[in-house]
Amino acid sequence: MKMDVCIIGTGMYVSGRGTDGYGTILPAISAFQKEMNSLSRVFVVGTNVQRTQEAEEKIQKLSDLTGGSSAS
Repeated sequence: MKMDVCIIGTGMYVSGRGTDGYGTILPAISAFQKEMNSLSRVFVVGTNVQRTQEAEEKIQKLSDLTGGSSAS
């Protein structure tokens, strides 16, 4: 059974906001998906549209690097 994940926030721990890194949460979700293949969708919710878009871009880059699936 696959599950959806909703990440609330786009800050440093989630997506590495303000750094060149990917934070802690996004790499963990990516590694979990790669190993378990049990996520159908990952949603990122934030209060700032620009920061949410930046987080989604990092998710896509991380997905490309690791061969995982991207978020919605």
